[in-house]
Amino acid sequence: MYAIGFRTRIVSVLLLFFMLNLWQATPFFTHGFDRYTMCFLTWSCFLPLDNHFSIRPPAVKKSVPFWASLIMLMQIMWIYFGTGIVKYGDAWTQGFAIKLMASDQWMTTPLASVFSSNEWLYRPLTYLTLILDWLFPLLLLLPFYKQWNRYVVVLYLFGFHLSVHLIADVSNFSLSGIAVSAILLPTHFWDKFNIGNTQKYEPSIYSGWQKYAVRGLAAFILYVLFIKNILFVTKNCAAAKQPYMQSVTAALRYADIPSPMSNWFFKQEWKMFAPEPSYELGWISMEYIGDDNILYDFFTHDIVAKNKHEIHFRPKGMLFHYLMPCRSMHFKARWKERAFLKFWYFYNLEKAGVPPEKWKNYFITEYKFTLLKEQELAPSEVKKVYYTEEAIRNINTTLPTQ
Repeated sequence: MYAIGFRTRIVSVLLLFFMLNLWQATPFFTHGFDRYTMCFLTWSCFLPLDNHFSIRPPAVKKSVPFWASLIMLMQIMWIYFGTGIVKYGDAWTQGFAIKLMASDQWMTTPLASVFSSNEWLYRPLTYLTLILDWLFPLLLLLPFYKQWNRYVVVLYLFGFHLSVHLIADVSNFSLSGIAVSAILLPTHFWDKFNIGNTQKYEPSIYSGWQKYAVRGLAAFILYVLFIKNILFVTKNCAAAKQPYMQSVTAALRYADIPSPMSNWFFKQEWKMFAPEPSYELGWISMEYIGDDNILYDFFTHDIVAKNKHEIHFRPKGMLFHYLMPCRSMHFKARWKERAFLKFWYFYNLEKAGVPPEKWKNYFITEYKFTLLKEQELAPSEVKKVYYTEEAIRNINTTLPTQ
């Protein structure tokens, strides 16, 4: 109903309510792209989307309130400008971040090899992404050439998110980003289609108390966006460990507002491959020893070669996004990834009807390798680690953590 524009204003609020409930029910297993979608769904509730995205466009369209427009622009600016500031790693400054992203075999698409193998493609895209991230405040807020600047931002967002979508599985992040680029298109763009055969606009009129309530709410939201993003930048920029920056961060904490929800706009942390994409890559699967004493992949039943490491199991959808962070399960703070792996292991065995006495022949297997920066991102030797039933059952005590 939201997509086709059926009573857009009411449906958008209902959709926000249901999505908030869904994501708050599973706060430890949501991702950055979920918060990205949630934030823009929240701000879109204040926009007159039914001006154009509606089955029955109104006879008189509502103009976009200044405060709603400002909140949307500030959110977009902080997401891309903030993450641009903290992209200080060599992969970004030396122009090979896109290649690094496209080299992650487990999360990338077949088209990723086109980006990773052609320097004339990945190097300009890396620098263009970084430069435009830095220019976001000027492009969005500069009063000169406003319409042309807006089109530059729209083209960048559309091109960036389309490229990411072609390279990797990032769930709804790319689709949400493309939708945001559509929201940024100027009014005269939509009026050219003359949707609804009307181009009359009238401002939203508020009574005395409504005016103060709206201004107070807008000021609070803008303050939250400002303080949360400034804190994120000071904690993650290149100078974050310098004494003066640590003092700034400590001072800002006093002005911070505690987050009542973990997956709403109160959490403004947009790393997006900052400070640089990871060099530590690999994949996770389940394998078992068959009755013929041969090692097989649990999901594809392919024979697993001892000396040749290949990806047999490629999870799709949300399972992939649950398993991908498990590659960092050795870090002490990643307890929820270890908990998920434990559940996933026993769930698969029970679902497949494997008798408990044979569980000792089934393993979670972890493949790890490093892209060597000094050798033009050539992969290191793949290391394979087996986790037995006993190790998984006591995963928080038997798994070595860093």
